[in-house]
Amino acid sequence: MEQYLGDLEKTKNLSELFAVPKEARDDKWKEKFLANVDAASFRCTDQQIILGPDGFMYAALYLPEPNKEFQCFVVKHMKDDFLLDKGIGVVICPGENSAEWVFSYGDILNYHLCGKFYTPEDHENAPASDDEADKVLIGQPAEDYFPKVARDVLRRYLAAQGVADPKILLMVRGGVKELVFNMTAEMFESPQKYEDVMNRISWFLPRQYVYSSGAGMEGALMPL
Repeated sequence: MEQYLGDLEKTKNLSELFAVPKEARDDKWKEKFLANVDAASFRCTDQQIILGPDGFMYAALYLPEPNKEFQCFVVKHMKDDFLLDKGIGVVICPGENSAEWVFSYGDILNYHLCGKFYTPEDHENAPASDDEADKVLIGQPAEDYFPKVARDVLRRYLAAQGVADPKILLMVRGGVKELVFNMTAEMFESPQKYEDVMNRISWFLPRQYVYSSGAGMEGALMPL
């Protein structure tokens, strides 16, 4: 792994932002944070990857300590080096019961695809006519929507949850894209397990993505 080069000015900006009490952090604070966090210089401790309370793995990043040398870690470089491939999120300055910020794997994926961690839901794709509203198109998600590296990560997760042959398709209905998976409650030991696995898929996807189970669509689904 090559030595990372970060932006120490952005690191300084983050230090100032983190000095603001959490109850006083508004949308303007969030905007400034997101404008600085991707390229800022961070350090790690000996435990670079930690298990979050949600059961997912995160790279734990901290601000550098004053006047101390450190190995630099930069989110925008970590993304391609190992975050996307290994299925890892990012937590900024984790403490015992809280952190300054948490990025899910889906947030990192969105940054990879769009150059930003969060994308508002797209309401501009509404159909122009009733005919378009009735159209349903199905196919495989394109690489620029759900790339192979992320599909591989999600496939490994679903296989670990007992889904022997994970499958997927992309459905466009009424101008809205929806990922459909081949999971039904009957595939799991209990309805609660099914609901848990379905809900946890969201951690792997950008937050604006819509997804569902594909009961009755087995013939159209393809291997994840």
